[in-house]
Amino acid sequence: MKKPDLRGANKTQPLENQRIARLSGLSQSEARLKKPFSVDLKELAKDKERNFKERLEFIDAYVEWLKKTPNKVWSKQQKSALG
Repeated sequence: MKKPDLRGANKTQPLENQRIARLSGLSQSEARLKKPFSVDLKELAKDKERNFKERLEFIDAYVEWLKKTPNKVWSKQQKSALG
């Protein structure tokens, strides 16, 4: 069985690799491995908002723990954490 001739099957990919290599300073083989990606800005904004809320919730919980924990207990923990 004869193998199909795939030369020229995807002529734009080598040109794209050359362009990426030229713009990024990479070799063509490194550029071939580098794939462009897209970022969903709306999803990124949602993640940022969720992370911010989680951080505020953690701070509130930590402040409550500090208020009800004796100074000797939390200061020893701080001392051991800071070294």
